[in-house]
Amino acid sequence: MAKKTISDLSTQEILAEINRRKKSTQKLITKRAKLLQQVAEIDRQIEAAGGDMQGIAGVRLGRTRPRNTMTLPDAMLSVMTKDTPMTVSEIAAKVQQAGYQSTSRTFHTIIFQTLARESKKFKKVARGQYVRR
Repeated sequence: MAKKTISDLSTQEILAEINRRKKSTQKLITKRAKLLQQVAEIDRQIEAAGGDMQGIAGVRLGRTRPRNTMTLPDAMLSVMTKDTPMTVSEIAAKVQQAGYQSTSRTFHTIIFQTLARESKKFKKVARGQYVRR
């Protein structure tokens, strides 16, 4: 028997095929989620046993993002005043002294981006000098 092309199929047959594929896709997604949980548990066991995950295929290496108690704009607001202008380098140093953690190699660039994005919270008073509003 020759294979049917899509133009040979009825609407009902096409809908039935779509539903069949949706069901199989959902089963595969569920199976994938269970397998990922198992892999995560095995990774935890390896690390708990003192094993090193470097060099293992499929494991992401690199810096982990630190979790801070406050956002960067909030940390910047806490170290800046309305009447004492600060440079970006001073802001970056004070924010990190206050406990904000960043793994960025160019943290001052992140400060610049935040100053530009949060213009309602910060004001530029002179070239390279900023205060809080």
